[in-house]
Amino acid sequence: MKRAISLMVLIAFSLMLFGCASDYGTYGGQPSPAASGTQGALIGGALGAALGAAIDTDNRGTGALIGGLLGAALGWVIGQYYATQVRNQSQLVATNPQAQMYYQQAVREQRPQLIDLNAQLNPSPVRPGSTVGLAADYTFVTPPGEQVPVSEERRIYDAQKNLLYNDVKQSTREGGQYRTVQEFKVPAQAQEGRYYYQVAVDVAGQKKDSGQREFVLARINGKLVVVAMK
Repeated sequence: MKRAISLMVLIAFSLMLFGCASDYGTYGGQPSPAASGTQGALIGGALGAALGAAIDTDNRGTGALIGGLLGAALGWVIGQYYATQVRNQSQLVATNPQAQMYYQQAVREQRPQLIDLNAQLNPSPVRPGSTVGLAADYTFVTPPGEQVPVSEERRIYDAQKNLLYNDVKQSTREGGQYRTVQEFKVPAQAQEGRYYYQVAVDVAGQKKDSGQREFVLARINGKLVVVAMK
């Protein structure tokens, strides 16, 4: 019982410690308080190992190994989530004929219209480095004065199309053009090779799935970095 209590205290302290370590980054926009605190590979692996040891009480070495791998898998994304409204609905409708057409449809049907969605790696093109932003650019319109639930789902696959990371961010937003970014840091245990990033957005039941964006992990001077994207 004492060990269990000690473990919970350790986990709570670790979450507080690492939760305070994030900075604002260089992606533009503002960090979203509701979506902050995403765990990185370091904290994910440490907490995973602790949990693994607690789960497998008969063989703590095996439990720690399993937990560590699980935690590291959860650590594919690290850092803040950023959101910015590039253009509000009034600006969008006034300057974009396609948005104006969708806006008229939204008013007529009294429901939102999701116009466009793109997945990007930020910055683009990606320079060699270990941190990059998983960006989603999307545009939607709503009936006047309406705010709607928005769900963003980001996924990372390996070359064999195995799902390595899946994360959902939820918010309530008014119509407009948005760019949101989730910081991505290459985990030390990742393998070299090709990977793929996709994002799906759901605006009050209107869904779109982006095309995939390819990036390559390679080891340069002993450091695993993102070196390309298509």
